[in-house]
Amino acid sequence: MPEKYKIEKRNDYQRRVSVIENYRQSKNEIIFLGHSQVREFPLEMYFEHPIINMGISGETTQGLYKNLYLALNRNPKKIFLLIGVNDILKGISNEIILKNYRSIINRILQNAPHCQLYICNILPLGKVNDHIIILNERIEQFAKRYDLYYIDLYGRFGKGGILKKEFDSGDGLHLNGEAYKVLAEYLKIYINKQSNH
Repeated sequence: MPEKYKIEKRNDYQRRVSVIENYRQSKNEIIFLGHSQVREFPLEMYFEHPIINMGISGETTQGLYKNLYLALNRNPKKIFLLIGVNDILKGISNEIILKNYRSIINRILQNAPHCQLYICNILPLGKVNDHIIILNERIEQFAKRYDLYYIDLYGRFGKGGILKKEFDSGDGLHLNGEAYKVLAEYLKIYINKQSNH
């Protein structure tokens, strides 16, 4: 990757963090955290709740842990988490990804004990799908261990280790408009859920 492109991507990342830092705050916010699959989700089109999209293109589990203060400082009612695919694409080991994942969960639970945490598993991605299957199994175990909500996006939007054709934007990774429409409907039960369990 050319150095100029790396600098541009880093600047894009930093600009996005700066924008999120200056979001106006509301009561009982619902926050979505993750990478570009979250960033591109037009949440405001589908939900009336005070929902904040904190997705950052290129985000990794390490970066998300570092940036958790952006969400935790707002005392959110709910957090939806979708993260991990960029780690895989960068060749980060499952062991490190899971260590970071556990740290993210623990930090949220310790700093926002009344926040409902929803864990979305990782969507399929052809060439690295074996890694994703293993990670999703462990992520589901985390959800059970910590008594968290676990949302199976892999099973809903994937087939045969890849995104279903009707949901693929064309690169095998990012979701298209139809996918986000279906995802919004799929998440309504969790968005509207009142009690912790």
